[in-house]
Amino acid sequence: MSKSFAAIKVTAMSSPLLLQQVSDTLTSLEHTFKTMDQDKDGKDLEDYKRLLTRMEKLCDQAQKTHTRLMIDAEQSYFQPAIDNVALHLQEHYNNTPHADGPLVYNTYQMYLKNALGRLQQDYTRAHRNGYVLAAKLVRGAYMVNERKRASELGQEDPICTDIEATHKSYNAGVDFMLGEMVHQQQKHDSIKAQGGEYNSLSLKSSPVVLFVASHNKDSVIRTCERMQELGLSPQSGLVMFGQLMGMCDQISYTLGQHGYGVYKYVPYGPIHHVIPYLIRRAQENSSVLGGVTVERTLLWEEVKSRLVKQKNAHIQPIVPAGPATAL
Repeated sequence: MSKSFAAIKVTAMSSPLLLQQVSDTLTSLEHTFKTMDQDKDGKDLEDYKRLLTRMEKLCDQAQKTHTRLMIDAEQSYFQPAIDNVALHLQEHYNNTPHADGPLVYNTYQMYLKNALGRLQQDYTRAHRNGYVLAAKLVRGAYMVNERKRASELGQEDPICTDIEATHKSYNAGVDFMLGEMVHQQQKHDSIKAQGGEYNSLSLKSSPVVLFVASHNKDSVIRTCERMQELGLSPQSGLVMFGQLMGMCDQISYTLGQHGYGVYKYVPYGPIHHVIPYLIRRAQENSSVLGGVTVERTLLWEEVKSRLVKQKNAHIQPIVPAGPATAL
């Protein structure tokens, strides 16, 4: 090894203005971290480290039991910290190819104006650092609270201006994730064409995995149609769907019957926690309330149909409408 040295001025390698801007940003961040622990006892940072330790233990246990974890989205003023935890865990647990796919999923509330940008930014980080971005897309469930708080604090409303803007944001998020899958498939095809080792796109090789958590029929149909257009197989496991247990079962069963991965979400906990959660889920998508009427009509038609069959055939066994996997 050479014993010589070389002195380098970084300002010669880039614009001094850029370096000044970066320095100002880092100085600002340093000040922010100092003010985070206002009483100077170091407890806040220790508490945050304990949070990460708890989450890592949870991931370790989930890994042992082959259980994938979905980190729920919460109010926007908690979300940057939650995202930081989720990305930390994804970097540590989604970096090894596995037949079951990535372990940790983060949730994106697409009714937030910044949701699509955050999703794209997180993918860039995941791609750069070599781990899989596993994303669950929802519309959002804290609209009343978010708008009230923003108004009281004189801040910009973080929620999309109307339902159509939310639909557009949700669809854009789905399109982005599907697009990255197709881009990876094209890379594989190019390698195959050049005679290289080829692996079909799967949970082991895809840079992204998408969980479409929606009770909105149009969103589900649109996603399925886009998958068909792009040549993405329902059986690949790269795109999954989910609805609450007892809600929009006609959507869940139809997806299952056509080979899509579909899960029924079962809230578990004390009733005083679970009921408000379910109310927020219903408020998240008002079409769910209308869907209850649709389900009641479908169930009544099915009952009448089976009664007629039993009358004609004396006895007819009742079987489930179709497969659906429970969370």
